[in-house]
Amino acid sequence: MPSDLPSNIKRALATEGPTEDPTEFGVDLYRILAPPDDDDFVHPILAIVCELECGMTVADWNIDAWPDDKQLMHPHQSIYGSLGDLEQVAEGPIEHLTRVTGR
Repeated sequence: MPSDLPSNIKRALATEGPTEDPTEFGVDLYRILAPPDDDDFVHPILAIVCELECGMTVADWNIDAWPDDKQLMHPHQSIYGSLGDLEQVAEGPIEHLTRVTGR
């Protein structure tokens, strides 16, 4: 993790008020959808994804999206160096949901 991440978080939390400026410090939230013509999944959302300001991307996988015989027993998160890395392995389309900023 970048060494300045704690200071960035403190700076973001110290500001107040909403902002619509996409250049402000924040995170982008996405979701990975099941492929439209794929019957292998039992839920349409495969994961919720957070792309940090540094580019690191964390996917929180919806283990309930897989059939019972293919599900993991415990929650599962994956860390990628970038959204591009995640796009290479995602089984479905990635949809941008929103940007959350520190103000």
